[in-house]
Amino acid sequence: MNKSFFFDGEVLHSRSFPKKHSFHYQYKSIYSKDVYCFLKKKYNYLSIFPLRYNFTQKIIDEEIINWFSYFIKIKSYDKNDIKIDLLKIPNIIGETFNPVCFWILKYKGQLKAYIAEVTNTFKEKKIYQIHNEGENIGTDQWISINKSMYVSPFSEKTGLYKFNINLSPVIIKIHEFDKEDQLEIITQLKGDLRKLSRKNLWIYTIRLLYNSLSVLPKIHIQALKLWLKKLKVFPHKGNGYAE
Repeated sequence: MNKSFFFDGEVLHSRSFPKKHSFHYQYKSIYSKDVYCFLKKKYNYLSIFPLRYNFTQKIIDEEIINWFSYFIKIKSYDKNDIKIDLLKIPNIIGETFNPVCFWILKYKGQLKAYIAEVTNTFKEKKIYQIHNEGENIGTDQWISINKSMYVSPFSEKTGLYKFNINLSPVIIKIHEFDKEDQLEIITQLKGDLRKLSRKNLWIYTIRLLYNSLSVLPKIHIQALKLWLKKLKVFPHKGNGYAE
């Protein structure tokens, strides 16, 4: 059964190249445990009104769940011992914009793989599968993935991501490098999990609603600041995917 927690955190973002720029914001989300059953091929929906997830998007079934299923099969994991957790801002009014959310696969309680589902402001999506060839992923381990989608007008579509994750407490770090292996951006998402109850649900819902409505304005404000610093602009050109 889906067990969900309020994620009370913050995001820290620091650009070190070609010019320095940093900011941090409060970040509120929901951390849901056991969101999918591979034996029944069924989602365990977030059933906390008015919070909800939309699991009908094609990318979820066709790419995220399919990849997890393939990974479980080739590693010969027992589906009875698989859990999928999800860190994602839920929908409250309409579809919430999530710049990145994380699907986390545990086998017998150990972290084996996770997927970063990235969405840019053009609503293009890309998933990055992060794993250690079936071995446990340690808290001090960095895993590299090639970047292949446009996420900012001040960075190219291609480059390299390095991911590091700790689930107790939740701390996710992402280092972004350009094509010349120059470290451009350091991002850190960290926070605590709070139990949801009837008493605090509406307080947390208001905080989630404010967070979801402010994501895009905050992105545009920071983009304006970078533009005023005269960083080079890389146009989208109608297609955010690297060729």
